[in-house]
Amino acid sequence: MQSEAKAKGLGTMESFSICTQKQRENEMAFLLKVTVFCKDVGVKLEELQSELDLHDIWRIKNPTTRSYTWSQSEPQFFSRLDYWLISNSLADNVCSVDIIPSIKTDHSAIVIEFQGVDAKAKGPGIWKLNCSLLSDETYVEKINSLIPKWVQEGEKDLEDPRSVWDWVKYNIKKYSRKYSTNKCKEKKLEEQMLNKEFREAYLIFENNPSRPRKIKQL
Repeated sequence: MQSEAKAKGLGTMESFSICTQKQRENEMAFLLKVTVFCKDVGVKLEELQSELDLHDIWRIKNPTTRSYTWSQSEPQFFSRLDYWLISNSLADNVCSVDIIPSIKTDHSAIVIEFQGVDAKAKGPGIWKLNCSLLSDETYVEKINSLIPKWVQEGEKDLEDPRSVWDWVKYNIKKYSRKYSTNKCKEKKLEEQMLNKEFREAYLIFENNPSRPRKIKQL
């Protein structure tokens, strides 16, 4: 029976066991290399912090919290690869620092918030039409329906055709800005909801990696 299985290319339990053992050995070798690498990086970071008088502010603010900024599933490995290193003079101005999952990269985002820092007021800046709106069927349809109305309004109150054209351009700009702002808010809200769901799922996985089904449900 064993020779028949080999002849059919099905393999045997013995070969399966060897493959499993070999895979496990490869995983252990990988973990050993990564562990050595992380220790080397840790030593270099400590030297850099000592030389430049920098501090790992996340660890200072979260002395007992266990969290990571990067992970992989095969073989399973977690590490905090990303840091905020700041000087002593800035440490007192930090009101919060956190590690949050991100849906746009394989690393988690590290967020830092300062207090007592004066933010300079910014004006509206120069407006430019977002050309991606021209691919938005709802926007294009609405603009096409409004332009005749704006032309009619301009011709009613303005004699110079150039003034009418300026009036139409003004209304296109006004409507486009409002449409873009509302669309951006909707997109941002959707992204926040996705980030929230991803964060909840990631925390479950981080605290108990053996529960992938729960993560899939989220």
